[in-house]
Amino acid sequence: MTINNKDATLFIYSELSFEYIWLRNIILIKSYYCLTENDFRQLSYSQQEILRNEWTQIHFQCQKEWKALYENMDEVPKGKCELCGTSYKKPYKIKNEKNGKILIVGSTCIQHFTGIINNSKDDRKNAEAKLNELKNRQFIVENINGFEDNTKRIKTIEEDKSIFLNETLLNEKNEITQLLYQEFSSKLKKDKKFLNIENLKKINKRMISFFDNVQKQVKYCNDGGIFKINSLISKSLHTINDDKILKALRKNNGITTNTISYIEEPTFISKMIDKLRECPELSHVEIIFETIEFKELGIIFKEKNRVEYRVKTKDMLDIFKEYLFNGDSNLMKNKEGEFLNKSVISKNSLTLALSIIFDNYGNHDLEELICDEKSNLLIYFDRKKNRIFKLNLKEFVQYYKIDVYENRHGKNIINQIEDNENKLTYSELRNILKQKGYSDETINDIFTMIKQEMKDKK
Repeated sequence: MTINNKDATLFIYSELSFEYIWLRNIILIKSYYCLTENDFRQLSYSQQEILRNEWTQIHFQCQKEWKALYENMDEVPKGKCELCGTSYKKPYKIKNEKNGKILIVGSTCIQHFTGIINNSKDDRKNAEAKLNELKNRQFIVENINGFEDNTKRIKTIEEDKSIFLNETLLNEKNEITQLLYQEFSSKLKKDKKFLNIENLKKINKRMISFFDNVQKQVKYCNDGGIFKINSLISKSLHTINDDKILKALRKNNGITTNTISYIEEPTFISKMIDKLRECPELSHVEIIFETIEFKELGIIFKEKNRVEYRVKTKDMLDIFKEYLFNGDSNLMKNKEGEFLNKSVISKNSLTLALSIIFDNYGNHDLEELICDEKSNLLIYFDRKKNRIFKLNLKEFVQYYKIDVYENRHGKNIINQIEDNENKLTYSELRNILKQKGYSDETINDIFTMIKQEMKDKK
């Protein structure tokens, strides 16, 4: 068995050769890399078996380490292929992606690094396409300065979430992308005669102009304007799946009253809330942030009863959008009713709200047994009708949220209770109390109280 100079050279310069150091050493002894029959006979039996069974795969793996480069080779002097030693007319570069070594090869050897594996018809066709691509890219590099980098930059801008292109720039980018496909990508693997170098030069100029305009847009959006789509807001917009909203943002090149409620970027929301806090018409309102994402806000009316209302940030911005854009505090009038309709009483204020609902109600037949915010449970004992009932605490309180805001007791409470109640047996009540961690002594006290209330009623 023998290994010719070209294959031996490729092996020596490949990183894989260090895994077969015994073969590498015997080849390196020679000034002309190869493995002769005599060299082969000097190897051990196991080494000979390795070469007989594995050399084809070893050579293939070495070849896979190398990649053809497309670079301007006009300044490379005439010489010989560093693999086969044959003089070349047109030089090409190959680079080992594992160790960084570079070899200059001719037009025949370069084909081994453009996809030829088993020399089949399809294999040769694929290899020819790859070789065409290599030659065409090299031709373009030599004739159009910066074209290759500009095509990569177009893709980078598409993937850059910190840049939000306005309608004009987006249309320009889409047109350039389409032209690149028509004049570049679709022809890259064909013969060079299909390339129209003048058209590619025009596309390159258009790309350069586009990049300049993108930079102007980025500078415009990041100059501090509160309703401009800066890099932070741009990143947050990539989570929006509403094409209508995105189109409106691009068309107006900024945030408007129709799109403000869709902006979820925390810094922007914080600025909007600060602006609301400065409004004289909202001096009686305390605005609370509790979540990092700013998806929801807490509102407390200072002059009322300190009940906290929760409202979606999106709804808050939508309600007060006219003021946020115009700064006219007169636009804030009559907004509290709209706010209350979209809000809910905070979980932390359910007990307080419940006490307001029943305050001065005047019906002493209802005895509260359990009010548990954590499990959203409300249990009452009705002395008059001698029954125990269970209610959804949150739903019951939300029904009376306007009454809570007005600091008045709820109307038609009995009717509301009867419409939504779940009657409990004594056994069911005992089980609930046990689940809540009540001791047997406390449970017995509760039942004693109920029995005494019933006795007194009679």
